[in-house]
Order: sequence, then structure tokens, then C-alpha cells
Amino acid sequence: MSHNSLSGRIPSSTQLQSFEPSRYVGNAGLCGPPLTKNCPGEVVRPVASKNENGEEGKDELERWFYIGASIGFGTGFWIACGVLLVNRRGRHAFFPFVDFWKDWVYVKVVVFFRKLQRVEHA
Repeated sequence: MSHNSLSGRIPSSTQLQSFEPSRYVGNAGLCGPPLTKNCPGEVVRPVASKNENGEEGKDELERWFYIGASIGFGTGFWIACGVLLVNRRGRHAFFPFVDFWKDWVYVKVVVFFRKLQRVEHA
């Protein structure tokens, strides 16, 4: 791409924007991303910042999503566990309920696999 006397805006959403700016050396008339030269009448968009690894930084909205999700999970977790720690009747009702369902699922899975083994041997 270099030293071809090209001019104009580099097309957006093409493979040409993925090249390094050094690939366009010798084309004084080219403008637009990835070059630092702006085209006439172009609105300048902020470029995503890069971290120390050279990777583009996460979007601010995505960062706040993860912060909110982690705070929400922690709050919900401790509300549920706090109720079980503080409320004795709730604790004595919850754990037998969980044990009943654990045993029910275990029996259903074992019966299913026994039936499956009988079908395979028949």
C-alpha cells in the first residue's frame, strides 16, 4: 500500500483500516483512520485507549455492568444467607426441603440409569 500516490479517505469497515499506519507511507493524499491525518470536514471521534498490554480498553458501560452485577450478586447472596443465619424457623424449614429434593433427584437419576442399562443388555 505504501508509495502509490493514493489520495482520499480510507474506506471504513474494510480490511484497510486494520493495517498499521506505517503501511500507508508515501501516500500524502490519504486521510482518515488508521492515519492521524483527518479528512476535511470530518468529525473527530475519540480513539479507544490502550492499556499496558496494547489491548483496547473495555467500554465504560461494560465496566459499570460488571461492577453492578458483582455488587448485586454480593448483596443478594448475603440477604439469602443472612435470612438463613438469623431466622431459625426458616433454617429448619429450608434444609430439610433441600435434602428432600436432593434425595428425589438422586433416586430419579439412579432409576433412569438402571433402566438404560437394562435396555442396553436386552
